[in-house]
Amino acid sequence: MAHAPDPTSLAPHLDAAWVDDFVVRLRLRDVPGDRIGDALAEVDAHCADSGETALEAFGDPTGYADSLDLPSEPDEAGVRRTLVGSGLQIAGLLLAPQAVGTLATGGRLPITAGAVTTLAVTLAVLAAVATWHDQLLRHVLARPWPWSIGAGLLASASVLPMLLWESPVADVDPWVGIIAAVALLAAGVVVQARALGAGDPVLLPGAERPAPRVDAVVWMMPAAAVVLSAFAWFVAR
Repeated sequence: MAHAPDPTSLAPHLDAAWVDDFVVRLRLRDVPGDRIGDALAEVDAHCADSGETALEAFGDPTGYADSLDLPSEPDEAGVRRTLVGSGLQIAGLLLAPQAVGTLATGGRLPITAGAVTTLAVTLAVLAAVATWHDQLLRHVLARPWPWSIGAGLLASASVLPMLLWESPVADVDPWVGIIAAVALLAAGVVVQARALGAGDPVLLPGAERPAPRVDAVVWMMPAAAVVLSAFAWFVAR
């Protein structure tokens, strides 16, 4: 099965950093991968023939990318499916350890106001990302460290209600919680795998399009749910 190649490996005569900046800039404009590959092949062929570097021949990669008249084909549906899958998995990840911990101690699983608030805040953040993902990505790439710190603070703040606001609004059998968590995680994996599987790799002219495959990232939250649930079980026992 063919896998999507690293764009820097497609242009052996170009500086990897120049290629990365060039590809990212065109991705931000929603240019299809095969059209990016065409443009990259032209730059690589010119540099191979002339002996010039890409910076000497074409200048700044972002400026050169902006100068190209290439089509834009945004995949809004794919972005939304990916974020819906993330929302389902986050809900399962929040629920699984609590349900397993309650099963270990006996009794019923409380659904707290804090947990509902944390889930609502998380879904609101995902909805905002789905709406303004292009603008957000541009800001993140321009200033990665401040945005990384801000994202970490936001993630920490969103969990605080679940940890501090323990007023119950309902309770269910812990097995109901476990089954619901597994269903949410499984549904999230399926939705994300379908959204990410097809992809849009950068391809050189005439290159074979790789077969869709399940990206390992879709298993990160189920794996985290298993680890956290095991920890909750042993702590509760």
